[in-house]
Amino acid sequence: GGGGIVCRVPEYIPFMHRTVLERLPLLFSLGRFSRDQLRKSKERGYPHANRAMTAETGRPLAVGESAAGRTRRSTYTQLLLPANPMLQQTSEIASGEMWTEIWADVPLRYHLKDLNLLFSTSQHGYSLRTLFARCEEHSPTVLLVQSTGGVCFGAYLSYPWEQRHVSPHAYFGSGETFVFRLTPSYVMHPWVGLEVVPDDEDSAPADWFMTADETRLAVGGGGSIGHALELDSELRRGCSCTCETFLNNPLAENERFDIQRIEVWGFERSTNC
Repeated sequence: GGGGIVCRVPEYIPFMHRTVLERLPLLFSLGRFSRDQLRKSKERGYPHANRAMTAETGRPLAVGESAAGRTRRSTYTQLLLPANPMLQQTSEIASGEMWTEIWADVPLRYHLKDLNLLFSTSQHGYSLRTLFARCEEHSPTVLLVQSTGGVCFGAYLSYPWEQRHVSPHAYFGSGETFVFRLTPSYVMHPWVGLEVVPDDEDSAPADWFMTADETRLAVGGGGSIGHALELDSELRRGCSCTCETFLNNPLAENERFDIQRIEVWGFERSTNC
């Protein structure tokens, strides 16, 4: 069109050194999902994931033809985004190396944000009610848990917990939700809808992402055993089982475990932007 402004940026200028205006054209090309999911989604689960996300948000996934996926992966390299998040506080659960692993699976559009500690049992006590009071309006969030056995694990949560008021006793969330184990090594379990192509429209993969009430918080459902991660109202005990939504192995050392500490991290506008 006639009056539009075209912003051209030299390829060699590192992304973090560019002005906000110069960043915009590149930011608009970022995909919805992480680098690994961009690679997997086209050939393994993209058709159903695209339908699910379109029905939920009114927008399709930002991954299309293979060429588009390659463009977005090269865009990530071109942006030179930091491999680690900027933490506004220090985590008592996750080391810098652990955050590097988690960050690689966080959707790219959040990589320009800092992480702020919204809740920790060390500072705010062992109460699910307090956790919700401090975190329920924030989305997305990263939940970290350390068991008394020293095992660290958690979940990336795509929806705010206040959604439990809108959908009581129901599940909510999106296919960007995933669970992970940090020790002894990092293992991420994405939504099965990104991994498994359904045979037909009626065989949609499990999509029980998040649920909560005053007695518990749970991530991942499906099957007759339990949730991928469940915490009680006192944040003292938890349970982790294989579930249909993530097809995960239990995240803790045992299916039932005692909790040493919990942290919830939220995404905030970067102080560097």
